Parts: sequence; C-alpha cells; structure tokens
Amino acid sequence: MRAIVVSVDAMGAVYVRAQLAAGKLPRLGALAQAGAFTLNARADYDFTVTLPNHTSMLTGRPVEADPDLPADAYHGWTINALVDSTTTLHNSGNPNLSYVASAFDVAHDHGRRTCLYAGKLKFMLFANSYGARYGAPDGVGEDNGRNKIDRVVILEKATEQLIAAVESDLAGGACDFAFIHIPDLDVVGHASGWGGEEWLATLDLVDEWIGRIARFASPEATGSPYALVVTADHGGNSYDHSDTTLPLDYTIPFFVVAPGLGPNTDLYALAGPRRLNPGDGRPRNSGPSQPIRNGDAGNTALALMGLPPIPGSLFRGLLETR
Repeated sequence: MRAIVVSVDAMGAVYVRAQLAAGKLPRLGALAQAGAFTLNARADYDFTVTLPNHTSMLTGRPVEADPDLPADAYHGWTINALVDSTTTLHNSGNPNLSYVASAFDVAHDHGRRTCLYAGKLKFMLFANSYGARYGAPDGVGEDNGRNKIDRVVILEKATEQLIAAVESDLAGGACDFAFIHIPDLDVVGHASGWGGEEWLATLDLVDEWIGRIARFASPEATGSPYALVVTADHGGNSYDHSDTTLPLDYTIPFFVVAPGLGPNTDLYALAGPRRLNPGDGRPRNSGPSQPIRNGDAGNTALALMGLPPIPGSLFRGLLETR
C-alpha cells in the first residue's frame, strides 16, 4: 500500500462542518462517505501555528515538553519562519535529541519513494532536515542513503501548479509516500478573515484540489490506490489562529480513506479505546485519554502502508497496522 497525507493549512473544522451541512464541499463530503473521519481532532496543545504543527505531523511528536512525559518526547521546533540551509530540526529543536526521525525516514529506509509538496518556502526546513547532508544513515535492510525525501517541490503563491505537479508525479508512480501542504486558506484568512466570503470561496477551491488528489485513492482510477489522510495544522478566527485555548483555532478535521475502512465511519469509533473524543476539551499530551491529533497523520499513513511507526514518536496507534 502507498499513502498520501494532505495538510490543508488553516482548515478549521467549524467551517467545514457548516459547509458540509449546507450541502457544499462535495469532495470532502465524498471522503467522509468513503472512509473514516472526525471534525473534532486537535492541533498541538501548545502551538496553533504552521511549522510546529507540520513538524508534529511528520515526526509524531508534540511541540513542547510536558512535565509528565520524558524529556525526549517532544520535537522542540517552535520557529514559524524561513530558516537558512544549515538549520534543521536536529540542531535547533529539542536539545535532548540528536536526531528527530520522521515519516520520511521510515518510508525511505524501507525502500519506498518519498515526496514533499509544499506551498510555503519555510517548508525548506524539512528538505534541510531530511536531505543528503543531515538525514540519518539508513539502518534498515538495503542502504537507501541519507536523503530521506526523493522529490521536493516547494512553490509559493502557485498552488494550482503545485497540485498539477502532484498529479503528474502520482500518475507516473514517483511517490510511495507523499506529503502535500495546501497554503491558501491560511493566506486568505490572514488577509480577509476566517469564514468570510473570500475565505469560503477559497475553501471551495481547496475542495476541488482535494478531489483531484483523492482520485488516486480510487481503485478505478489507479488500479493500485493510495491510502489518503487529510487534516489541518490549525483552524482560525477573525484574522489570526495563535490562541491555543480557542476551539476555533485548535479544532480540525481528520479524514482517512483506505481499503478495508468502512464507509462514513466515525474515526473515534474506529480507533476504539486508543482515542477518546474530547468534546470541547483540550487535553494535555500526557492526559490519560488522548484525542485524535494532527500529529497522528504520519504514523497513520505508515500503518496503512504496513510500515512501523516513527522512532521516538508519541502519537501512534490511531489505527491498527494493516
């Protein structure tokens, strides 16, 4: 099995819920009908901004330390800006870690081709961290080298071109594991506000892009379909999203489509005792009952690929390995 993770920057669940109830967003609605989903997942407990949350998705770790968790449990990346080519998660994140493993490491080291597509230049952080210079040696089976990401496409203010590159690469078999970032809702939210006319029009456009990606999860379209995970780094309210205590900022959707998952399934029900719906709550990372988080994205994709979890990750086991 191959897998795609799509992160829609700033796609707050409250807006998705309202639009679905109004009969809009047909492609996201189709994902819900085809697989398992929740509109009550959580962003990181301490940060509701882009790079820290995407780092959680890729590493399966929370952003900051929790006094009731081990000192090496978090990734420690709090910067949300473009950095130079020598700055990595390993030398500028949690000082208790010499290397912060990712979903790219696991897929690559097991002989799978990996791809990163992003709509913000600051995602170069991941190309830095998992490239040939700073990526870890491959200690699994055949040596596939230190470069954990086989293809990197980062295009700012050009999402249509980015999605076209994704389609071409997936159709050509370039990726076994693809991570795709769609930035537009965040850009429009900061400029015009979350939930307004322009933002909702952009959400309709995002829905179309998701539909173009989601066709690769269809056996009819590809013969060998991809598992698909769609989530968000954070939501938003007014012109911002940085209040970690605000439900509009921390409540996000999480969709999973894959062979063997029943249609229109509550993802919390599917996860069983491994995750508990938090209602309106905001549980700490060390709490006894954990919600589904965007930090589950990487390990969920790996599990659906039949691969082991990310070494050192905290957010794992959302779905049983298949």
